Parts: sequence; structure tokens; C-alpha cells
Amino acid sequence: MRTRLLDEIYHEILVRVAPKKAKWKITGSTMMTDGATSRSFKPVVNFIAAGEDGSVLTTTVDMSERDKTGVALADLLEEVIWDIDVDVVNAYCTDNAYANKVAAQRLQDHPDSAISRIPWLPYSG
Repeated sequence: MRTRLLDEIYHEILVRVAPKKAKWKITGSTMMTDGATSRSFKPVVNFIAAGEDGSVLTTTVDMSERDKTGVALADLLEEVIWDIDVDVVNAYCTDNAYANKVAAQRLQDHPDSAISRIPWLPYSG
């Protein structure tokens, strides 16, 4: 029952999120990210894409075994931007921690203009 119910819930969420994601192709989205701690006390990073019709949690990454340097964060941000669809990301927003500043600079200097064109919006939190 759990597997069947999980499949039904997954499908229902896909149906609800599809119109928001479709709108991103017209109006774009802002990717936001912030660190948190899971219920099992693991460090995680949540990635949220927000557009005109609201926000969607696109992915959560367990950071327990990952490198947390600016270079590694730049690679992770780039991966998530490509997963969301680089063409619909208008900006990305992180806090202004040093590693995020380094990641933002690496993305601004990226050789692929599809990535380097996306501005970083820092916030202090």
C-alpha cells in the first residue's frame, strides 16, 4: 500500500507543479537556496525555484559527505541550474557566506554564457 500511495502522491504533485514550471518558460524563475538541517540532523541544502505563480522545491541535497568549498558549491549550483533549465533561470539567490561569494564569482566567470549571464542576488540572513 505504501508504494502505491507514494506513487499516487508523486503523480498528484507532478500535476500540481506542472503549470508553475510551464509558466517559467514565459516569465522565468529565480532559484533560491539555503542550508538547513534534516530531521536526522544531517546538513542539507534546499533549492527552490520561484516564479510568477509561486515557488517549487526542486531538490534537496544531503551535504554530509560533500565538499562545502566555494568551488564545490559552484559546481552544485550549476548542476541544479541545468536541471531546472538554464534558459528559465533569471537569477539565483543565496546568503552572502564566503563560500557562496566564491561560488557566485566562479559562475559569473563561467565560460558558458548561458551560466555566466545569470546574476547572483545575495541576501544577509
